[in-house]
Amino acid sequence: MGSGVRHGSSRTHGGPVDDPVASQRYVGNLREQSTRPLRADEQARLRRREAVLGTEAIRAFALLAVATAALAVLGDALTPLPSLVLGGRAGAVLAAAAVAGIVDATLVPRAVPLLRPWVRTVALGTVALAIPAAVLAALLPSPTTLLLARSSWLMVVLLGAGLGAVSIAARVRVLARRSLLRRDLDAGVVHRFAAASGTVDGPRELELLPRSGVVLSRDGRVARGLGLAQIAEVAPAQPHAFRTALPRGLMRVHDDARVSLQRRSLSPGEHLEIDAHIARLRRAARPALAAVAAATGVLVARLVADPDWHNLVDPVALGWYALAGLGALGLFRRLGAARKLSSDLALRWVVTVADSKAGPAGVPRLEVLPVSHLAWTEDQAPAAWRLHRT
Repeated sequence: MGSGVRHGSSRTHGGPVDDPVASQRYVGNLREQSTRPLRADEQARLRRREAVLGTEAIRAFALLAVATAALAVLGDALTPLPSLVLGGRAGAVLAAAAVAGIVDATLVPRAVPLLRPWVRTVALGTVALAIPAAVLAALLPSPTTLLLARSSWLMVVLLGAGLGAVSIAARVRVLARRSLLRRDLDAGVVHRFAAASGTVDGPRELELLPRSGVVLSRDGRVARGLGLAQIAEVAPAQPHAFRTALPRGLMRVHDDARVSLQRRSLSPGEHLEIDAHIARLRRAARPALAAVAAATGVLVARLVADPDWHNLVDPVALGWYALAGLGALGLFRRLGAARKLSSDLALRWVVTVADSKAGPAGVPRLEVLPVSHLAWTEDQAPAAWRLHRT
């Protein structure tokens, strides 16, 4: 589970996947249903896209390096623009890096799909507003024009940092799965995921390569670029497992209650799944920690370059404080969730909620982890959080 596919899984490549003992594989609410051979035209298209991944990464790095180096060298010549609007040479370098990140994420052709159209529009529109605002502030400096320019460039820096991080992460994810993609292409098997019934958000059918998670089609339409799907391996439900009473004093239920609360032991597969969730949450905390470190580093660098306390309370600093705050919030949220799941794993059981009229053999309609209070199954199906990466 964790970041994607468990590669040691023993599976046959043929008909529907209905083994009640093996883990069940999902992409969101879509469950794995069947397999088919990879067509020759699909294999050729994917090999062409795979071949340019390294070239794209080098091109993006070169764009970022050239833009930042140019502004670093020309910083003095651009006075008073950097000092008035961007916060000196260091601010100019940050602004150049941000613009390079936006250009790379929005305008440069890529094998890895990245942004929705509205995000691209907002990012480019912000740059289009910031440039004339900076020129106006340099030509006609006043509190109003400086505030407009600094605010717009603060948005550019924050957007550029975010989009640059997303762009790098997308490329790293695909490059990290490059060997798995090659193994998928050599194996030549496509796995089909589909909604069993009811209404689902997004596509109702996906076809993808099982090791790398590269998506081939959505609802019959060929996917653009090398998009990746997160494949969740979920332990099967245990509706008829032995259940016993909850520990004395844990919870009081009235005799006339409509539900019966009991507990059952976690299966070995469920142990493995919860352990994978814990590892995934701890890994997911790393980008949040990096955001806090980056914001702190930028603020310290600005203060070292210009030891003026106003640099700690100007709009640029406030923007970095906001970024650090969001990063810290994400860090504590993920680590806290991992800690609660660790306690659930140590207890080794779940609370089952069944209809009291169904008797001891009644199938639970809900199962809940006792410490984190997260639903585990709902009507014998895995709870939504087990299927989605958050």
